[in-house]
Amino acid sequence: MRKYVITNGDYYIRKDDKTNKYVPVHSLKYALQFDGEMQAKAILKNSISKSVKQGYFVKTLEFTSEITVNQDKQKELCAKEVQQANIGEFADKVKDIARVLSHAQTRKAELLSKLSDIDKQVVDIEHYIEFGKFNACQGFMAFKMLQNALQQRREYKREIEMLSQVEECRLNVTAIATFASKIAGIENKVYTPRVLSELFETN
Repeated sequence: MRKYVITNGDYYIRKDDKTNKYVPVHSLKYALQFDGEMQAKAILKNSISKSVKQGYFVKTLEFTSEITVNQDKQKELCAKEVQQANIGEFADKVKDIARVLSHAQTRKAELLSKLSDIDKQVVDIEHYIEFGKFNACQGFMAFKMLQNALQQRREYKREIEMLSQVEECRLNVTAIATFASKIAGIENKVYTPRVLSELFETN
């Protein structure tokens, strides 16, 4: 990369910001640098006063960019392990979602049938309590039968509610299954040689 300055060998020309005039300066650091030689020559000829520019000429500066090697950083990067893509875990989760969706309707129908059965059990137990005569132990056992049936009914209803929420999301089971298949394809993707197949061993 080249730059051009105006100098007499000891001093350089810079432009004073306050006076807007071209004046000498001893350090190259503060010298006015030009991208083009013709521009520098035009400034020397037309813009600098005769009392200042006597003995000045345009000088070419050559800049070379050098890259220094940081060996410690090189060693650090060479020793750095490649982090494996977390495709497998993500694929398993997508498969789980696809599995839940594919069984959601079947499971909901199964739970509705079980809920109907447990409702009938509750009615039977309530009538058993209504018509029966019990001692303390028998009364507790009747209470416990009813409590168990009611708690089981509550669990069925909770799962049915959850499955209903899944249905309301209107997730496309087929699309998610296809998505899971595509992810598996990415995980198992291997390089296929274009021309130099003899360089690769096939297991």
